[in-house]
Amino acid sequence: MSRYNFATAFPLLVVCWPGFAPSAQGAGYAQQCLDAIHSAAQSSGVPREILLAVAMTESGRQGANGPEPWPWALNQAGDSMWFDSQYKALEWLDAAIARGVTNVDIGCFQLNWRWHGEAFASTAAMIDPQQNADYAAGFLSRLRDQTGSWDKAVAGYHSFKPELAERYMNRFRPIYASLQGQSNDAVPVSAEPERENNYPLLQMGNAQSAGSLVTVSGSARPLFDTP
Repeated sequence: MSRYNFATAFPLLVVCWPGFAPSAQGAGYAQQCLDAIHSAAQSSGVPREILLAVAMTESGRQGANGPEPWPWALNQAGDSMWFDSQYKALEWLDAAIARGVTNVDIGCFQLNWRWHGEAFASTAAMIDPQQNADYAAGFLSRLRDQTGSWDKAVAGYHSFKPELAERYMNRFRPIYASLQGQSNDAVPVSAEPERENNYPLLQMGNAQSAGSLVTVSGSARPLFDTP
């Protein structure tokens, strides 16, 4: 997961949606995440501010125009890396996988190769901003259906262990609030009433599991790794 500290960067938070892309190459790469988020929000129904805030929490870094999500971001067991090209990111990723490393988070939304690689045709497909964003949006949408609120869905995207989820939300909420033009870092993601979860397909993992979110039926395995 991203280790960037956005708490000190809110005055610089500049987000450009499609049609307003900066011309610098680096900003153009960040724009690929933004374009993918815009498209994924439209096709999935997940609010784009939520998708953007998740992407900023996961892969964000300080760019020339302020904090920005980054498509060529990788994280291996807590070590965050932001490559300056897709080629260099894939070169590192493919070499790591060839060595037997599988616990790697990939792309705009930091999808974990160990648990989600089989959903993609290749590492290149998984790091592709649009495919990465579409997968993340679909997962967040399913979590929203399961938990009854966007707030819990975002927390569950990272972990269903309370202490890990709260730590994640402490990073996410200020970013989301800044996108809403608010200063309260405890702002809820939505004011919608919570619903009873009548379809508990997802439950907390145990202390021995490699991650924290596991399926109830079938082979229990984490959906997202936590370093």
